[in-house]
Amino acid sequence: MTSLIREDVQQLIAMKNQENPVVSLYLNLNRPQQRNSELNSLLHSSMQEISADDRLNDDQKKSLQALSRQIHDALHDKIRLQPGGEMLAVFADTSGLWKELRLPASVANSQVHIGFSPYTRPLTALKNVFTRYGVLIADSREARVFTMYQGDREARHDVMISDEVPDQVRVKASMTSGGQVMAGLGDQRIQRHIQDHVQRHLKNTADQAFAIFKKAGFDRLLLASTDEQVLSSLYRHLHSYLQQRCITEFKAEPREETEVLREKASNAIQAWESAQAMQRVDQLMEEYESGGLAVLGVESVLQAINFGQVHTLVLGNDFQEKGFVCDQDRTFSSSRQTCPICGEAMRQTDDLAEDMIEAVIVHNGEVEHAPDAHEGFRPYGVGAFLRFLM
Repeated sequence: MTSLIREDVQQLIAMKNQENPVVSLYLNLNRPQQRNSELNSLLHSSMQEISADDRLNDDQKKSLQALSRQIHDALHDKIRLQPGGEMLAVFADTSGLWKELRLPASVANSQVHIGFSPYTRPLTALKNVFTRYGVLIADSREARVFTMYQGDREARHDVMISDEVPDQVRVKASMTSGGQVMAGLGDQRIQRHIQDHVQRHLKNTADQAFAIFKKAGFDRLLLASTDEQVLSSLYRHLHSYLQQRCITEFKAEPREETEVLREKASNAIQAWESAQAMQRVDQLMEEYESGGLAVLGVESVLQAINFGQVHTLVLGNDFQEKGFVCDQDRTFSSSRQTCPICGEAMRQTDDLAEDMIEAVIVHNGEVEHAPDAHEGFRPYGVGAFLRFLM
């Protein structure tokens, strides 16, 4: 089983309209005691779906039912050993396709789909899984720098920085309040001596963080400390490239356990991403209301896709619409059954979103997901930023 990489998504999305039907299974591993019962339930549902699918002939149904049993046997013991907080995705067909991926558990609920293409919609919500984050935690004596993906449980390029500080200075530094030595602890010379050591430590920390950045090339940076003055000084010492990548802060200490720090960093990332997603949809709504480069609602979005206008498709998590697709000309309609270009009958689908996503990605567009909490967007369900107006 491998962690998700960008090429996996691109390859799966490219596998449209296969000759052999595909089983797409997403199994949430958050509840260890219920994993096998949930797997059994999902594959039982797949058996029923296969039996009732009019698109499949008898041979295909028999092969898919055998494939479902194969999936069960392959995963039954394996899933007991997988860590929580993850989702296992399996894509398989009767011609030999077998792909297992590890995903963040927050991607989707457990589900199974049968179709002539891999069901990839949950993967399009993983845009930020491919973002590498730098995490920099510091106090007045020590610091730690590591990188992480949201979809990877490991901390990479993990460096602990411990600068030598004389015991006398260390004690007094720990007893400062707001950068001032408390009454009775010494004169201004001692205070300057303390601050000089702290600033040299933070400068060294910033230099090492920049060295890791040049090696690992992380996209965004999080800062953490329990001391606001340390955070402020550390930011000032950062190279401008790193200052531009700072997105948020959280409270932590360098000596905390790796898993604790990763959890705190993940929570800070998720909070930041949620706020960014809300702002992005606000921007879409404002652009639409001002008559700019944006559309809302399924009919307008389908028309924009047909004309190649869509730069970024924005989907509500619950958006699902029936419609028609011409696979030859890549035209879409929610009601028209004949392609306006070739005049041939269009394929009917119960989930236009899958085909819309594929069409946008093929034309180098992007897909984003609107937060459920955005009430203004909810009645539309779908929208898009446009490249140009017609």
